[in-house]
Amino acid sequence: MNHLYTRGFTLIEILIVISIISIISGTAIYTFGDFGSQRKTIATAEHLVSYIKLIQQLSALEGVRIGMDLAENKLTMYRLQPDSTWATMHLPKFMHTPGIPLNTKIVLDTQIQHTPHIIFMPTGDMTPFNFLFTTKSNLKIDVIIDGRENGDIKMHFKT
Repeated sequence: MNHLYTRGFTLIEILIVISIISIISGTAIYTFGDFGSQRKTIATAEHLVSYIKLIQQLSALEGVRIGMDLAENKLTMYRLQPDSTWATMHLPKFMHTPGIPLNTKIVLDTQIQHTPHIIFMPTGDMTPFNFLFTTKSNLKIDVIIDGRENGDIKMHFKT
């Protein structure tokens, strides 16, 4: 008598393992939520703080007022012209404005009602502002960037 031994898994066993892995993965994603988007939001805030500090230095080096505005999650930079008008500023490629991930929403809170909303002075001073960062799927505030009149910038994380 010949006994044939079969090796491997049956189709039923493979399907059961796949369904168990799917259930565990779905539960983990639901439990941990939007972890990747929140991390991208924090990284975007950190990048924006660095960018603001760079603009402060540019204003001091060139001795001109530079303005910043936020509209529809897009930053626009302005330079004050000798005739006291604001002109859109074209920055070198290494100073491009920070990209904002699709799932991140930024709200600018400032007392200035005209464009530009934030003005950087050559002396290092600037108009006070708050950037509020949220993820679009979770509307609680994750990060706040607080810009003070004396040029200080603080970043606060919400938990």
